[in-house]
Amino acid sequence: MYAVEIPLRSDELSGQMVAMRMWLDKERVEPSKFSCRENECGMLIRIEFRIAREAEEFAERFFHVSGPACRAAEEIGLAADGALE
Repeated sequence: MYAVEIPLRSDELSGQMVAMRMWLDKERVEPSKFSCRENECGMLIRIEFRIAREAEEFAERFFHVSGPACRAAEEIGLAADGALE
């Protein structure tokens, strides 16, 4: 599995979720797993894909750091085994 983790402020969550779903539908990409949890910066979205290219394209489209000093930004990565790099 290929995992992408994206930190979001809580006030960004609903708008970004809509944008993610629209992108997934448009690109005909089906993630294998999705999870969302709170962290010190707001929310951390984790999406797992079976295909590396899909994970890379998703990360290119949606990865950004919401807060100026968000520690979660240091934890973000894309890894073949689903673990953080």
